[in-house]
Amino acid sequence: MAYDRDVARAYTFDAVLPVLGLSGSMRPSTAIAVEDPTSTLFATWAHQDIRHTAAGFDLVVLCERKHHYRLSVKPTAGICLQGLSSALERAEMAKLHLPEAGDSCIPCHSHLGPDVCVG
Repeated sequence: MAYDRDVARAYTFDAVLPVLGLSGSMRPSTAIAVEDPTSTLFATWAHQDIRHTAAGFDLVVLCERKHHYRLSVKPTAGICLQGLSSALERAEMAKLHLPEAGDSCIPCHSHLGPDVCVG
């Protein structure tokens, strides 16, 4: 089965994610990440996988073609990804050693051309 082959090469980890509807409250969650899954329904199967977790994976991260990422939260997990986008943006800025958005004009590549500050 394609899902089993994908799980065998996937990375499983614990994540601490916000509790849905409880501002500031966090809880541990099970997570799995895989690059270029061959199973078309990988996220669906992973959310229901009771062979590798007690109740299925709460968070599924898929990387496709090295540039496209999809995150899927199990609908019944009671967690959300609130704050993730700002955390990822801060990490990317730190990685690139750029000032954070709003600090100053950030060089960027846009449809206007390289190094044109938009906004």
